[in-house]
Amino acid sequence: MRIIIIALSTILFACNEGFNSAPDPPDTPETVIIRIDVIPNPVQVGDTVTFIGIIEDSLKKSFNYVWSTPLNPSSVKTANNIYKVLVDMGQGDYSGTLIVDDTTKTNLSPTKNFNFRVIQ
Repeated sequence: MRIIIIALSTILFACNEGFNSAPDPPDTPETVIIRIDVIPNPVQVGDTVTFIGIIEDSLKKSFNYVWSTPLNPSSVKTANNIYKVLVDMGQGDYSGTLIVDDTTKTNLSPTKNFNFRVIQ
């Protein structure tokens, strides 16, 4: 009887170690930036351009949108998915970045780049 108990204890201990030895999968963001619409594109110098971030998220309701474009010297945070700005730069092709923060303390904020053209 004592041998059976020792054998069962050994098996259970080995199984428990096997379950604990597998690493946890890495965290992935729940929020996905599907696309960024630029309206109008191309945009004329002196006109207003509108950037719209289209996202998908299964759980969160509140987000911060952080827009980085050459139209501003620093990033701009908005509480909704729309950012409008006056175009006061020269003709050319430009790019920007959108970061969507779901306001939790994880570092899993998705990022997406976008392009737009400025014409005379």
